[in-house]
Amino acid sequence: MQVVGDFTIDLKFDSKKSTQNRANFMYPLRTPILDSDSKLSKHFMPHQVAWIQAEKAIHDQHKQAVALAEKSVRIGWTYADAFKNVRKRLWFKERDYLFATKDYASALEYVRQCYKFAEVFDLTRSVISHGEESLSLNRLDEEGRPSSFTDEVKVGVIKFDNGSRIIAFSASPQAMSVYGGDVGLDEFAKHPNARLLWETAQGRVTWNYDLAIWSSHDGEDTLFNEFAQEARAACGAGVLAGELEGRPAPFWCWRRDAAATRSRPGCATQTASEMPALSDAAASTRNGVMSEDAKTPCSSIANCKSQIANPRVPWNIYFRVTLPDAISLGLVDTINRVRGTKITATQFLADCRARARDEEIFEQSYLCNPLGTVSNHIVEWSAVERCRADYEMERVHLEAEEIGRRFGQFSRRQADRREEQIGEFLSSAFAALFGRNKANKTDTTYKDRRFRLGFDVAASGQGDLATIYVDEAKGDDLWLRGLFTCRTEDWHFLKTVLFYFLEHLPHLQAAGDESGLGRQICWEAAEQHGGRFEKVNFGSKKHDLGFTIMNQLSVAEKHFPRSSADVAADYFALRKTHTGTRWAFSEGRNALNAASHCDIAWAGALATHAHLETPCSTGCLVAYDYHDGVNAANAAAFGRLSPEERLLWSDDPRIWGRWGR
Repeated sequence: MQVVGDFTIDLKFDSKKSTQNRANFMYPLRTPILDSDSKLSKHFMPHQVAWIQAEKAIHDQHKQAVALAEKSVRIGWTYADAFKNVRKRLWFKERDYLFATKDYASALEYVRQCYKFAEVFDLTRSVISHGEESLSLNRLDEEGRPSSFTDEVKVGVIKFDNGSRIIAFSASPQAMSVYGGDVGLDEFAKHPNARLLWETAQGRVTWNYDLAIWSSHDGEDTLFNEFAQEARAACGAGVLAGELEGRPAPFWCWRRDAAATRSRPGCATQTASEMPALSDAAASTRNGVMSEDAKTPCSSIANCKSQIANPRVPWNIYFRVTLPDAISLGLVDTINRVRGTKITATQFLADCRARARDEEIFEQSYLCNPLGTVSNHIVEWSAVERCRADYEMERVHLEAEEIGRRFGQFSRRQADRREEQIGEFLSSAFAALFGRNKANKTDTTYKDRRFRLGFDVAASGQGDLATIYVDEAKGDDLWLRGLFTCRTEDWHFLKTVLFYFLEHLPHLQAAGDESGLGRQICWEAAEQHGGRFEKVNFGSKKHDLGFTIMNQLSVAEKHFPRSSADVAADYFALRKTHTGTRWAFSEGRNALNAASHCDIAWAGALATHAHLETPCSTGCLVAYDYHDGVNAANAAAFGRLSPEERLLWSDDPRIWGRWGR
């Protein structure tokens, strides 16, 4: 029995077995003996086993594994990775593993841990050498470019007899630039030059090698947090890790897989037969967003035939393991067994919280909730997460080319027919929103539903989104029911779409951005739909809109479908900075929707403004003695009244209505 790191490993074997069997045992990493969950679970916790085994299903499809893990500190992640890659080096000849971490001490500790595994399993005979090596590298200047000065950089190395190596790097990303192989980036959020490290590391896996990143958080404005949002969205709509192997799926691990995806609640989708024909290509939807190719899953928003395309994210494995998750998976039991303590799970968690002292530090270090640094998001991600819910909505996005192909170019002679076609399309695409589906036809309460609309204006075939954001008001809460976005310079189309929503939604209050390009269209909307539409000067009202939406998100009164991840990301991309007297709001990058520069979020803020500024209905009943100025009994009194008083005493139907009408 030996103790390695935090785990006890039983090395007993039957000496009476044949030499071949004994050899197989003494080389367990070369055989499938430690390649099953049941075997590994004797030595590792479930989340560690999942990390060790996560690549198998991806490799079975002959694909490259690209994994990311958000994790709590000190839950044995790097320890499990060391075992995985010692095993992997011995399974695959001449396949290097390039490990990078925040400092050299951590890199050297990783190499030591790898060698301990070789010692425990009596595999040191497969290790040709291990220790430190020195590399001469050009020193980087202030702009991050190589200079003429050189530095000596040390790396930790283990060399195996099959030609494979484990090479551990530290704070010099360019040190790995001459190598190729699998890559692992430990505590990536804390690396002093994460962007340069990523620039170097991503090129090392070009020949279909695997790449993995894992870290606890170190603020919101990190490259790791940006990657985490991408991986969460890309893999969250795929399959849970384990489903492909036919075993129960852990709740903290997701894997994206093209061969087996599952539909998640959140957005209504329509088949090609249910939608008006988009083009000659088959139409389909994913997460409620239309795509021109039914065979290719689309990203969060379809940018068909556009010069701006959503970034294709590489992640196909995603983990998120908090400290409470690890405790539920046996962390405290393992610590008690290895350290000889008898602490309870409740006490352990309380001790971690007490050591952190600051609740924000505890959230970041142990609960995977990053803190803001230089540029603050208007709310924490946990607040945005509370606003996400499992329900359906309807959504359409159109590009300029698709609009022209479907409705033709604007001409005055064909304007009426074109408007009819646009209306028919919207009526079909937003059937539930406009009460056109069977459920609403039999639902007598539909006409009592109250809607709030926000219109963020843009007129460009390549730039920002023009957005119509429709909430349903239920008390103080607003639920996103319909989202229309497009990119076009066709003002007739934009006006027709906006006016169709204004004319066909019951109990609607709307607001639109009249600044800049929106001045004319919002003026016309306010003139023709004055009781329903308010034009808002975004420049002067931006502070109020931002502050209002920040408060509404904080108390979870704004709701949107869970599967529309780019909507949540749009709100999360809003930034706030304090100028000394007031908050200033700005827009960050939406990693899940390259076309939106918080256009969806600001349209949502305008819908909230319309809700809060909804004019109330006022009525009154006046009881008075009737003076018509004709009967002699009251003629004298009526003659002494002022014009204003006569107006109040009159029964003019333009002013007064009959009680109870």
